[in-house]
Amino acid sequence: LTGSCGDRFTHHLRGLDPRRSVEVYPTAEGAKARSDYLQAIFKAAPMLGNEYHFLNGGILVRVTGNLTPAQSTDYEAAVAGLSS
Repeated sequence: LTGSCGDRFTHHLRGLDPRRSVEVYPTAEGAKARSDYLQAIFKAAPMLGNEYHFLNGGILVRVTGNLTPAQSTDYEAAVAGLSS
């Protein structure tokens, strides 16, 4: 990753699967850069699994790729309603 995503706040959501988190960046570009970086890692190392990423401004929500498509749309809708 070239440059920096900037300072970020990360909150891991509790539940059955620990791979859910909300990361907040100062800019939309920072959140997108972080998402792109992580997706490149997952693509290069499939044994790590995968994640759904949802962006809204400087907010990046990461959830496990084990969700069904219907479940992922629930997250997508929720993230679309967030204020960054």
